[in-house]
Formats: sequence, structure tokens, C-alpha cells
Amino acid sequence: MGTVILLLTLCVVYVTAHFMIMHSIKPYQQTQDYMNTFFNDAMHELKTPLGVIHINLELLEATQSESKYIGRMKAATKQMQMTYEDVEYYIKHTRSSFNSEIVDLSHYLGERVRFFEDIARAKQILLKPTIAPKLIVFMNKIELQRIIDNTISNAIKYSNPASSVIVELVEKDGQASFRVEDFGKGIKDTKRIFERFEREDLIQGGFGLGLNIVKNICQKYGISYHVSSVLARGSTFVYLIPLYEERWLDKLEDA
Repeated sequence: MGTVILLLTLCVVYVTAHFMIMHSIKPYQQTQDYMNTFFNDAMHELKTPLGVIHINLELLEATQSESKYIGRMKAATKQMQMTYEDVEYYIKHTRSSFNSEIVDLSHYLGERVRFFEDIARAKQILLKPTIAPKLIVFMNKIELQRIIDNTISNAIKYSNPASSVIVELVEKDGQASFRVEDFGKGIKDTKRIFERFEREDLIQGGFGLGLNIVKNICQKYGISYHVSSVLARGSTFVYLIPLYEERWLDKLEDA
């Protein structure tokens, strides 16, 4: 009888405690739902104006002679676009599935380098790409873009004006070695920069999300990454991305 009473007492305590905990966290859950809804709506409202601005700047550039003012506006719009894409990915990555696909990394990296030309030009920085052809990887294109864009944009952001940024893609030991080197201020702590909301330079702005997103994507795909930096001389980011190996089932499907 004593054992039965003890078990009943424990059950009552458990149910009561569970109810109290659920009741206490309900306001937090509601607040979180409100915040998620707000951010989703805000991101949706920002996407269309950004697209309209970008298209009209392209049309304006096509109808007028070269202008440094148009170049600056294009660079600023692209920076806004990258911030938007980082925040959008951060919001959606736990609730959406990002399916992998076969991607020609060489071709895609070339496209992204061309995207950054306006941003680099606005700071008088020269992009120097060396891209080996036909390096194929198997990963989601959006997540691949987050690695490329965050790395190149940071290199441009923290480089000294009138310097250069080296972008290199070569095959190394059966992997695609993606390397970005800048000649800027350098990084004091190369480990902390990958932590969420960590910003080593508050003056340059940003949310401190980009490299944390990059770290999580690298862990997801088994991508090795390394950062070396010397203060007042610059930094180098290296990613070793596994190359795609065609399976015999893939060959049968192609046949």
C-alpha cells in the first residue's frame, strides 16, 4: 500500500510539474511564434523591392554611359541582397530541407566572382580568380552559395582599399580546394569568428551570422575549413570540399 501511495504521489507531482512548466513557457512560445511570423513577413516584404531596384539599375546601366554612381548603387544593393539571403537562410534552415544536387563548382564560382565585381570595384579592390575547370560537387546550391558569398564578401569588406583579393579553386588530393586570400587588417582570433553573432569589427557592421552559417554548412557536408591570418597583413580561408564521384547507378540512369 505504501508503494502504491508513493507511485501515485510521484505521478501527481510529475503531472503538476509538467503542467506548470508548459504553462510557464507558453508566453515564450507565443513570443517566438510572433517573432518568426514578423521576420518571415519582413523578409517577404524586402525581397520584391530589392529585386525591383536591381533590375532597374541594370536597365539604367544599359541605357546610360558608365557611371561611378550607378556602380556604387549596384554594389550597395548587392550587399543588401547578401544580408537578406543570410537572414533568410538562418530563419529557414531548421524548417526547410535543402536537397543536394550535382553542381559544377568551377562554373558556379566563376558566376559568383562576377557578381562581386561591382562590390570590389566600389572599394577599388581587384579580384584575381584562378579557377580549375570541371570540378564537380554534390551539395545544395543555396548552401554552397552561402559559403562562397560570405567568404568573398568578408575578404572584400576587410581588405585595404586599392588592394586585391585572390580567389582560387584547384583539385587537391581528390577534393576541391577553395581558397580566398585578402590583404587587409587580419583577424585577432580566428576561432571565435565562426561563433554566432560574433563580430570582431563592430564598425564594419553586419549581424555576425555569415561565418556561423558557413561553419554549420561545412559540418553538414564534411567540408574541412581552415583560417590563417596575420594582423595588418591579411587572412586566408581554405575549404576542402569533397568532389562528386559518379556511381554506376547514375551511369545507368544517364544511359
